[in-house]
Order: sequence, then structure tokens, then C-alpha cells
Amino acid sequence: MEQVLNIIFQNSNNKESLQHLFEFLKKKEKIINEQKNNLDLYLEQLHNGHHTLGCLFLLAAKAQAKNYFLCKRLAEICIENSVPQAAILPLYQSIQKLQKTSELTPAHPYLMLVSLCSKNFSVATKVLEEEVFEIESKRTGLNIKEVLLYFYYGGLIWAILKQYDRATHFFELNISFPANILSRIVLESYKKFIFTSILSTGKVPVLPSQTSHVVEKNLRQFCGPYLKFKQFFENSNSLELNELVVKFNDVFGKDNNLGLAKLCIQNLLKRGIQRLTKTYITLSLEFVAEKFGLGSVINAEFYILDMIEKGEVFAKIDQKKGEISFHDDPETYQSSKVGIRMDKEIQEVIDLSNQIKHLDERIMVYPNYIMKKMKEDYHSQKKSEEMNEKKMN
Repeated sequence: MEQVLNIIFQNSNNKESLQHLFEFLKKKEKIINEQKNNLDLYLEQLHNGHHTLGCLFLLAAKAQAKNYFLCKRLAEICIENSVPQAAILPLYQSIQKLQKTSELTPAHPYLMLVSLCSKNFSVATKVLEEEVFEIESKRTGLNIKEVLLYFYYGGLIWAILKQYDRATHFFELNISFPANILSRIVLESYKKFIFTSILSTGKVPVLPSQTSHVVEKNLRQFCGPYLKFKQFFENSNSLELNELVVKFNDVFGKDNNLGLAKLCIQNLLKRGIQRLTKTYITLSLEFVAEKFGLGSVINAEFYILDMIEKGEVFAKIDQKKGEISFHDDPETYQSSKVGIRMDKEIQEVIDLSNQIKHLDERIMVYPNYIMKKMKEDYHSQKKSEEMNEKKMN
């Protein structure tokens, strides 16, 4: 930072040196932002009239720091006073004022935090449903930790609301975030990613292809019980899964993942019962109880009745005979509900397509992109000319 101050002192005298100073300060924005807690000390050494450009850069960094500090402190005060819900509306309004297009702001992670603490998700889900395409840390003052916390808290909210596919997407973004070390936030995201992925797809998840090698290596080291859970689930072994959860009950409980683990076991049982419908028309409840380790005919009946009520299997139970008869899905997919659902999904695809098109148009006019494209075209043309010359010779 001393170098920055020296350059400001040396290049604030004339127009030619001001241009050089501007380019220098643009390159040093990251260093200036990192000194947000000491900016007042540096500003005291500058003269507003003589070092105007330098003062502007430092004040801009200070303003970013204030946005971050205010959002964080508001959330902390409300949580400390057991009124986290009081921070929801101010933080939501901050997002609307600070946000330019679809970017992350300092208010995003703290809105999610107070929403979790108050168990009030109506405002948070509005924000979470808006895809984030930009993270302008230089302009907003966001650091990596806040970005990771936003996606982690967002994943927790979607998991609580049983929107497991959306939760998986948020946790996956954290896991695939560029990193040189494994952070605690990414570690916890991966643990929950395993369970939410199983609950949304019924399949054991694989790491995203963009996952850092360092992160991948360390996840294997710190997630032993979770990797075992993946292995047993993949083998469709509900008995071993139950034993594993009992054995590592304290581990899953401490991580607040015990409920998700038990839901995954139920998911495995239900999918196993669903597979039976493809092979059998009639089965005894005793057979189902023994095959899936349910302990008794009563437990088997309970599981199947619950699945029938939720529309997860189509069957009838004959209690006198102790049998279950499977049937085909009665849905003809011609009802108004199906039509409404299809219209909604089609509209979501159209909206996403428009967002991608808009983002593509914005990228096309970015100076950095244009320069890169011009260089690529130049090198491509030059290479083509060289090849033509070789052919001529």
C-alpha cells in the first residue's frame, strides 16, 4: 500500500501523469480493497485538492466496505437480539438498490442467514430463484467467503423446503468453485450435496468435473462416513446403511445431517419397492418386509400405504391375505393440472434461454472479450496465411 501512496504523490501534478496514475490504480484495486479497514489512515495522508484521483479510488473502496459492513452488522445485531426477522426487509431492499442486473451483493449471504435463523423463507426464495450470473468483487466488496456462504445458506433453505434438486445445484456450485485449499464451507456443502443429490435423483452423485484437484483429494480424507454411505447406497444395501447411520450417529448428528441420512434410507426402500412393480403383480407383505429389512409385516404395510397416499406407487393392500397388488399409473396426462405444469416448465425454459441470450449479448460488447477475439482472429488469419505460403512453396 505504501507503493500506491507514493505513486499517487508522484503522479498527481499534470494530465499526462494522471492518465498513468489512473491505469496504475485500476490495476491495484484489489490491494486497495484489501485495506478497507485502514483506508481512513491513508486518506489522512492525501490532500483532497492535490490528490483528487487517489482520494476518489480510496473513497470508492471505503464505500464498498461500508456496504459490506452495514449488511453484516445489521444481521449480527438482529440475531444477537433474537429478532433475525427484523433484518429481512432492510437486507432485501439493499439487494434491490445495490444490485446491477443479476449480480451478487454484500446483502445476499446475510439475507439468507437471517432467513434461516428466523425460519422465514418467503423473501429468501424470491432472491434464490433469480439466477446469479455475475460476481463483481471489485465493485461490491464481496469476498470469497461471502460468495460461498450465499450458496451454502441457499442450499440449506432449499433442502429445508424439500426442493432437493435446487439444493443440490447450490451445493454443487460451492464444490466446483476454484480453490487452492479445502474450506470448511465447501466441506459442509459436499456432505449435504451427497444427501440432497440422492433425494433428488435417487442416484449416488459424482463430483462436478470442475472440482479442484486439491479439494477432491481433501474431501476423500475428511468425509469417511459419508463416502461409506455413498458406497452402501450404490449397492442398494439398506441394512448396511442403517448400521452405518447407527455407528456414526454422533458424526451425522453433529453435522446436522442425521435427518437427511434417514430420508435417504427411506428413499432407497421406496425405490426398491417401486422396482418390484416392474417384476411382480402380487406379493406378500411378509416378502417385502424380509427383503428390505423392515422388521415386520406392519412396518411393510405402513411404508406401502404411505407411498400409495403420495402417489409414489399404485397398488392395493389385501389385509386378510397379507398381500399387495400393483397396478398401472391411472394418470392419462390429459388433466388441466398436467397442462399447467407443462406450461410453467416451458416458460421457465424460455426465460432461461432469454437470460443466456442477454448474457451472451453483454459478453460480446465487453472490451476484454473484443480484444481477445481480435487477437484470436489475427493469429488464426496469420496461421492460415503461413499454411498457404507453405503450400505455394
